[in-house]
Amino acid sequence: STPTPGGSTPTPCSVSFSDVPSSNVFYNDIQFLACRGVVSGSGGLFRPNDNSKRGEFAKIAVVGFGIAAFTPASPTFRDVASNNVFYGFVEAAAHAGAITGFTQASQCPGGATPCFLPNNNVTRAQVAIIVQRIRNFTLYSPSSPTFSDVPTTNFAYGAIETLAHEGIISGSGGLFRPNDNIRRGELSKVTSRAIQRP
Repeated sequence: STPTPGGSTPTPCSVSFSDVPSSNVFYNDIQFLACRGVVSGSGGLFRPNDNSKRGEFAKIAVVGFGIAAFTPASPTFRDVASNNVFYGFVEAAAHAGAITGFTQASQCPGGATPCFLPNNNVTRAQVAIIVQRIRNFTLYSPSSPTFSDVPTTNFAYGAIETLAHEGIISGSGGLFRPNDNIRRGELSKVTSRAIQRP
């Protein structure tokens, strides 16, 4: 059976990780994605507390949401060459409008623009924006911010508020911590919920 995100019914498949026991708060979400080939581990470990990289999330987004493959005539980003392990996923996500890179020389290695920074950690705000772009939920914009650290002027305000309204993301203590790096377990929860949201 397919679990409801956060529910108690695990997805039956042979994939398991020794560091994600059934008591782990992200167990069902990680199993849901792992059993569908969206996420994987290494050496029997998933490392749910490790930070996620931008390149890794591009792969998770493309596989998880079924984004069509796309290969351009030349690389879109100066720091994601065609031999990069995430190249196909980054290009597919970019072509679908799910991701964008950085265009300021000060942000890119050697000043070569545009760049994607695939090895940088992906933040909670960046994930919210990418997921909102893919799912294209009706934007939700409350009169006052849900999270005290995400004011209306925040670049990710609309995406964060929309996903919170859809029950896909949440904060803690009235805070969302948009600039914090997102961990693999947390990312699995957000992705799993976004995939299964009608």
